[in-house]
Amino acid sequence: MLNALQMAYLHNNSLTGTIPVAVGNCSKLEMLSLYRNTLSGSLPPSLGQLQNLQYLWLGDNSLRGSIP
Repeated sequence: MLNALQMAYLHNNSLTGTIPVAVGNCSKLEMLSLYRNTLSGSLPPSLGQLQNLQYLWLGDNSLRGSIP
């Protein structure tokens, strides 16, 4: 149950793989920091569902595509 999560600072943690589609379920998320990891792939369309998201840090990864 992460639907009450407002801030997620997960930068500089050597995370791998893709950003999970389920991140779109965090409806109260205001800040998401994923920079300086080894994430890859496209950004999930569910990021576009985060209506409260004000800050998004994705740099220093191998992500591709546009922000939904």
